[in-house]
Amino acid sequence: MRFKSPPSADSEIGWRVEFRPLDIQLTDFENAALTVFVGMMANIINDFSFDFIVPISNVDEGMKLCQEQDALLK
Repeated sequence: MRFKSPPSADSEIGWRVEFRPLDIQLTDFENAALTVFVGMMANIINDFSFDFIVPISNVDEGMKLCQEQDALLK
């Protein structure tokens, strides 16, 4: 998965998410299965208008909690 930024500040196109099949797969069938699954998930997200926006205050709160727990050194 890769986040793609808007082409310019004036563009109506916002941030996008790019899904890529894994580089190492055992068979072509697995690559095809992943592609179909991602396509189905994209259709579900669009049909039901899911909103995955996380308020920045929640992100800040999570960062403070991680820093207090000293997660990097444990």
